[in-house]
Amino acid sequence: MIAVTGLGICSALGNDTETVWSRMLAGQTGIQTLPPSHSLAGHGVHLLAQCTRPSLQADFGEQVPALKKQLRHMHRISQMLCYAAFTALQDAHLAHMKLANNPRVALLVGASSHLCEDVTAQALTERNPNWFLQTYANIHLAHLAILTGISGPSSCIVNACTSGSQAIGLGYKMLQHNEADTVIVAGCDSRISPAFLSGFSRLNMHSPGHTLAQGIQPFAEHRNGFVLGEGAGVMVLERESHAHQRQAKVHAKIVGYGNTTDAHRLTDPSAHGKQSAMSMALTDAQLTATDIQYVNAHGTGTKLNDRTECQAIAQLLPHRPKVNSSKSLLGHTLAASGVLESIVCVQSLKQQRLHPNLNLQPAAQDCPVNLVGNIAETHAMEYCLNNSSAIGGSNTSLIFQRAATTACEP
Repeated sequence: MIAVTGLGICSALGNDTETVWSRMLAGQTGIQTLPPSHSLAGHGVHLLAQCTRPSLQADFGEQVPALKKQLRHMHRISQMLCYAAFTALQDAHLAHMKLANNPRVALLVGASSHLCEDVTAQALTERNPNWFLQTYANIHLAHLAILTGISGPSSCIVNACTSGSQAIGLGYKMLQHNEADTVIVAGCDSRISPAFLSGFSRLNMHSPGHTLAQGIQPFAEHRNGFVLGEGAGVMVLERESHAHQRQAKVHAKIVGYGNTTDAHRLTDPSAHGKQSAMSMALTDAQLTATDIQYVNAHGTGTKLNDRTECQAIAQLLPHRPKVNSSKSLLGHTLAASGVLESIVCVQSLKQQRLHPNLNLQPAAQDCPVNLVGNIAETHAMEYCLNNSSAIGGSNTSLIFQRAATTACEP
């Protein structure tokens, strides 16, 4: 069994896992309206889910002497990733100094490309030469490796909105094959910029809504697209026996992973591809469909995604497990979404509670699944399934199991 022993988060609802979770249960959203005078206003976008800049130096500067110097070269995405990572390591009671130069510690980060629009107004000869490094998706992983000293296997996964969930899945497989003892898995992203906002808007993916009620509405009759968010999520994974040896608390277990490709169209999702990923995860976990009591859906609030995902869930899981989407609360955090929403799954299993689906009423007739309502619900569950899908046709499904206790007993 693969154990989740550390959690870290940066999101529009806060930078502390317990605070974010309590706000989600209360139905609070991190989405805010953009005033017309805002620099990002326009482009057909009026709502965003932006993060508060994490207090990296204030909270971790004493523990990481190199941090102050490194911060000068770090984009906000790198800062969010490093903050969430140090929080997750702290939660797992793992001092980063003990991970340094250990070949049995791996680092997997799901991330995305960056257009560096903040420097495009400058002539090339006037820019700080370091601007070019920010175009590399693996630069965030590199910053984290430098600050922690982690020098074992590492990889940056760039696969749109399944990047983070693939990092979890690959870390899970590494541990199963004894390729590492500890794997830090992460997703981080921020594409809140004029070019990306315009692009998502013109592709009719981003909600044109002006108010929170008109924004992202997963599974609702009048849904009209997602609201862009940003953030970072980090999990510490290790084999349960390894966690047992060091008497670590176990938040939950990962028991199944599926990954498929639609081979269909660039932007139109496929119900078959989504169903195949879920079926693959069930097979990997050696479970049957009826073992799943809850699905944290990709749930982007677009017409096509929600329809095809619900078709896939209804066909594969006819016993009607509970379904919700975290994106109405956190926004769509793209490469980070799979990890952030996996953290939601872990919290749901720990507390046997499901956060609400905001802006649901009226529910859509083309989404025939058992949806959580507009308020949080108590729900008994042993296993939950987390779905992610991406432009280009990638699909992932992860299955989490409730931990028998929150700590490994010696």
